[in-house]
This record gives sequence, C-alpha cells and structure tokens, in this order.
Amino acid sequence: MDLLLQDLRYGARRLARDPAFTLIAVVCLALGIGANTTVLTAVNTLLLRPLPFADPDRLMALYSVAPDAAGDTRFGHESLSYPDFEDWGNLDGALTATAAYTNAMVNLGGIDEPQRLQAARVTASLFPVLGVRMALGRGFVPAEDRGGRVVVLSHDLWQSRFGGDRRVLGSTVSLDGEPYTVVGVMQPRIQFPETARLWLPIDPPTGADARGYRNFNVIGRLAPGVTVRQAGARAAARASQLAERYPQDDARRGGGVQPYREIFSSQVRPMMLIMLGAVSFVLLIACANVANLLLARGTTRRREIAVRLAVGAGRGRVIRQLLTESLLIALLGGILGALLGTWGMDALTASLPADLPFWMVFNVDGRVLAMTLGIAAASALAFGLVPALRASRLDLVSELKDGGRGTTGVRSGRLQAGLVVVQLALSLVLLVGATLMIRSFMRLHTASPGFRAGNVLTLQTSLQGPRYPAGSAVTLGYGQMLERIRALPGVKGAAAISSLPVADCCSSSTFFAEGRDYPAGSAPEALTSAATPGYFATLGIPLLAGREFNGADREGVPRVAIVNRVMAERTWPGQSALGKRFRFGAADTTWFTVVGVARETKYHKLNDPDLPQLYLAHAQQPWRTLSIVVRTAGEPAALAPAVRQAVRALDPDLPLTRVQGMAEVVRLRMFESRVYGSMFAVFALVALLLASVGLYGVMSYTVAQRTHEVGVRIALGAPPAGVIRLMVRRGARLIAIGLAIGIPAAFALAQVLRGALYGVSASNPATFLAIAALLSAVALAAAYIPARRAARVEPMTALRME
Repeated sequence: MDLLLQDLRYGARRLARDPAFTLIAVVCLALGIGANTTVLTAVNTLLLRPLPFADPDRLMALYSVAPDAAGDTRFGHESLSYPDFEDWGNLDGALTATAAYTNAMVNLGGIDEPQRLQAARVTASLFPVLGVRMALGRGFVPAEDRGGRVVVLSHDLWQSRFGGDRRVLGSTVSLDGEPYTVVGVMQPRIQFPETARLWLPIDPPTGADARGYRNFNVIGRLAPGVTVRQAGARAAARASQLAERYPQDDARRGGGVQPYREIFSSQVRPMMLIMLGAVSFVLLIACANVANLLLARGTTRRREIAVRLAVGAGRGRVIRQLLTESLLIALLGGILGALLGTWGMDALTASLPADLPFWMVFNVDGRVLAMTLGIAAASALAFGLVPALRASRLDLVSELKDGGRGTTGVRSGRLQAGLVVVQLALSLVLLVGATLMIRSFMRLHTASPGFRAGNVLTLQTSLQGPRYPAGSAVTLGYGQMLERIRALPGVKGAAAISSLPVADCCSSSTFFAEGRDYPAGSAPEALTSAATPGYFATLGIPLLAGREFNGADREGVPRVAIVNRVMAERTWPGQSALGKRFRFGAADTTWFTVVGVARETKYHKLNDPDLPQLYLAHAQQPWRTLSIVVRTAGEPAALAPAVRQAVRALDPDLPLTRVQGMAEVVRLRMFESRVYGSMFAVFALVALLLASVGLYGVMSYTVAQRTHEVGVRIALGAPPAGVIRLMVRRGARLIAIGLAIGIPAAFALAQVLRGALYGVSASNPATFLAIAALLSAVALAAAYIPARRAARVEPMTALRME
C-alpha cells in the first residue's frame, strides 16, 4: 500500500508538470468514455434493467400468429380473442396464471376540466399475475369481470385530480358518462400497460363473432420448472386444436409465448448492438490516441527511466509506475466521461416522446457507473501497457551517453504508425455508417406520408355516455361539431377519422371480395378506418378514382367504402376497383361497394411498407372515438383555442386530447430515426476529430525526430517542396493502409445497417468514395502542416538540434 501511494503521488506530480499532455489525454479518453456511458444507459434501460414487477423474468406474453398462404406471417404477432384466452387457460400447467387486458380511452367527467385519459380494461387476475399491490384499497375480483362498474386509479391521477384524499375509496367518478366506484389506488409509478392512468374491469365482446375479435393482450407467469420453449410448444399445440375446432376463425392460426420484456426490447436490440459497436470504435480510437501520446512522451523520459534502472529499480517497478500514471489518466477521463455521458443522456431524452412506458427511465444508475468504471480501468490497461513495456526496455549504456540514441524511437514510431492506421480504419467505418444513417433520415424527412401535413390541426375526442346512446346520436354529434369548426374564421375544412395517419395504427379486418373463393384462414386483411365526408380533401389525400364520402352515404342506404391503391391492385388486379363489392365475413350478408380509390397513407412508421387500407363511411359505421383534422389558413396552433371553445359550446363535458399540428405528429413519429442518425453523426465527428488529432500528433512527432535529417537535406541543396513531399508521402502510406482496411469493414457495417435504412443503398460506391476522400483530405492536411513547418527551419538551426 505504501508503494501504491508513493506511485500515485509521483504520478500525480508528473501529470501536473505537463498539463497540456494531461489535458489532451484526459479529454480524448473522456470523449470515448462519455459516448459509451450514453449508449450503455440506453442499453441498460431497454435491455438489462428488470421490469418493476415480481420475478419479471418469468412474466410471459402469449400471442397468436396468422400465416398467409405461403406460410409467412402477415402482421407479425397478434393479440388473442377473449374466447381464445379462455380456451388457452394456463396451457396445461405451463403457466401458474394468466390475465387479459386491452387499451382503452375514457372521458373523466364531473369536474371543472374534463379529461380524456389512457386506461386499460383488465381481468381480475392481472394484478396478481404482475405481483403488484394497491397503495390503497383493493384490486378487482372475478365477479367484477365482464364490465363491472368499479375502477382502480393510478397513484399520479389520485394525487393530481383527487388531491391524494384517502376518502376517494368508495366514492363515485364519472367515466364516459357512467358512474364508477373507486375501489383502489395503485402504488406509485405503476402504469401498466405503458401509460395507463386507471383500470376498469374487462368488457369482452359477446356473440358469434367474438372469436374473430382479436384485441386482447394476454400475459402469464411461467410455472416453476417450465422453460419458455416448453410453454411455447404448448401454446402452439393449443392453437392447433382450436384451429381444428373453429376453422372459420382460427384455421391455420398458430400461437406462441415470449418473455414480456421481448415485446419492447426485440424491436430496439439490433440497433442498440450497432450503437454499442459504434461507441466501442470511438473508445478504441481514443485509446489509440492516448497510447500515441504516451509513446511520444516516453521518448522524452528515456533518460529519466534509464537513470532509475541504473540505480537499481527493477523493470517491473518502472512498468507499475507508468501504469499508475495511465490509471490516473483513466480515472480523470472516466469521471469527465461519466459527466459527458449524463449530459448526453439528458439531451437524448429531451428528444423522446412523452408517452413512453412508465418503466423506461433513462438515468445513469449504479450498474452504468460500474460499467463506466470498468471501461476506464480496461482503457488504462489498453493504452498504458504497451507504452510502459516499450519505455522500460532500454539500452542503458546508449541512453546514458550524451547524445546517445537507442532503438526505442524506431520501434515506437512503427507502433505509433500502426495505431494511426487503426484510427483511420475505425473512423472510416463510423463515418460511412453515420453518413448512411443521416442520408436515410433526410430521405425519411422528405418522404411523403401520403397527405399534406402542413397547416393541419388535429385533436381527438370521444362521444360517450347517455347523451350519445346510439350510433345515430354519435353521427349527429360529430356532424354538429364539424359544422361549428368549419364556421370558424381561418378554417378551410374539417373532417374526422377513426385512426389518424402516422399517429394511430388502425385495426385490421379480414375481408372477402365478391366472386373470390378463399380457403379457410387465407382471406386477406386490410387496415380499417371510418371517415366523415370531406376527410380526403381536408387532409390532402389524393383520390385516384371515384369520389369521396358525402351526405348521401348514411344509415339505411347501401354501404360504401373507399380503398387505397394497394388494396385495389392486390384484390382486383388489372381491373377498376370502382363498383366492386366485398364483405367482412364469409357468411355476412352486408356488402360494401367501392366508390373511390385513394392514395396510400402511412399508418405507423414512415418507412413501413404500404399496406391495404379501406375506409368506411362514418354515418354507416359510427365510431365513438374520432380524431378531428382541421385545415387552417395560417398557423394551426393559433386556431386551437377557438376550436376548443367551439367544442365546449356544443358539450361542456367533452374532453379534447392530442391537440397538436399534424406536422408535429409526423415529426414525433420520426424520432427514432432522428435519434439514431444524430447519435451516429456525433460519434463519427468525434472519431474524425480524434483520428485527425492523432495523425497530426504522430506526424509532428515524426517530423521533430527527423529535423536533423531535414537540415542535412536542405544544406545539401534539396528544395523545401521536395522535403515536404518526402514527409507527406509517409503520411499518405498510412492513409492508404488505413483505407484498405477500413473500406471492407465499412461495407460489412453497411450491410448490417441495411434494414434500418430508408431510400438509401447500403452499397452505394459514391458514399464510400466521398467518405474516403474526406478522411484522406483531413489526414493529408494533418501530415502536411508539420512537414511544412519543418521545411521552413534554417539548416544550421536544424543541425544544431541534433
């Protein structure tokens, strides 16, 4: 311990004597560690941190799979119908218990400012399956399943709307115009699923078509001794049994089980791993830079080290002292890097949407700090060991002679050149990846979502309760609301849709085209929405054929529909879709006639493939919850207060939510690509900066070592330009080697990124050539500047420097 403290004190003094070296080394390392801390925080939150439930690793999600005729999955994992949930049960003991839930939105009334809240309808078994307890009161009991009039409040809703009053238990609240009794308050921070702020008993559909209504998420807890694979096999077997028993609804439908966390983590894991690889490259470049600095510094300390060895210090003692100095640099770099990582994480979270799952809290916790400390320690070993070994291997006789020179400088020069080659190769890989991601984001930013988002205000509401008892009342209510909005100054048009493009991923429906035979379970599906007249004109969706909905499309007349181009071409290839008919059930007697063909719009991510879509006339198929779209003559936000007032004048108890411009909706939907592109850009710029500094440092050091040679050449008549070419040629060789290694590695990374790119070729030669040219230009400049400075030194001065 005494020797360690002695080494630390001596190392601190040595670093303090050379503040420029210390500052550069610490900052280089901090940039690499800070980038790693930022990404590790995201990885920890999304992939590693346990969910806040009892034994979360045994919490499973059950799903259904519907393959198409070729055996491929059409829409990925799907939810279950409530009859399927009941028939699956606990999968013959594979699960100890199961629960079903579905998302819902409810109007909280009876207060000064009505609210529309995210809710969940759940079975009484949900809370026991999750292993959560109430802060107050109780959860649900089985007798309250199927539409019981009781409610559990989230802790934040209890605090914000009810003042944390414990007397709320047993009180009555108005939800969708109906009275509900408060029976419990959830513990703090639990908002499962995702952002639910209250829970209601489940209200499953009944009737013959209930098995085809797959809108219920199912979770269960894995039984002791049962693996995920075994539970999945039982789910597949149960789905096969139901397919035979109910061929009309479940034919060819499979089933499976996956850890609940995988629902979220599987979507981001590939990109998180790519980001980890990117920041690892940044850290390697930083370590190579610091190693180069230590190698250069070691040449100035040869005489000091030679004296220490000559008076009896062992080589191991010298190596330990030098590694202690490296450890101090790593410790300072780790502290500064942790701060940079925290600031980077704050900047990253500021760009994320507000409706993330409640457990998705991006903070630097103990695990991330431990990983950061480990990275700093590993970095100290990575950049400090080889320079220490080199510095301690000296020819004492040669080094102790005045003007003596050992061979350490030559070996160090070769090692430094190798490190520069590595820096250049890694920088090329990062720059190519960043360029592809940025170009992809720019293409996505300029891609058309299928409508004109500018000057459009959006808001959502729902007509619920006794005031709107039937479909006709809902249709009338929305008609009056839209008339009031259209009458406002500055409004050019107003309409409503059940699923707002980009913001909502609308429900899908199986349909049967007239005159077509579909084998059991192979009927096509289309995203389905209900729209009011004027919707396509208001949102700027082009009609390619036919007409919009109008006032004649009402209840009691033949049903009509508008389909998008994808559905028209796939369902009736080579024919006009106008006048064609379809229905939603093979035995259904209600036919819908196609009266229009619209351009396809995006209903989730902007880079998703175009899917079949169909629109129903809202007056013929009333939906209680609609999004209002208002085209304005000016800034949409300026009209928001007037629109609110118009709706409140119609119904004071009607809450409005998601009041924002359509352009903002589209921008928020692109946040994932924007975040990835921005992070790649930052990492690549840091890598370019570090590589440039590293190359400049090595070339400056190399030129300084050859100053005597430069003086001799100039004294013998060599022109300065020739000396500069000689010096730059060495840098050019390093650049060529780095590019030769980096280009194949960059091509491999581009293939990994292929699935995340939009409208950009992963193997476009122009991208690789442009990045190689940029990196070469920067590197040549770093080589040219010290060479030019050396060529300007007076020959006699250079000769005396020897």
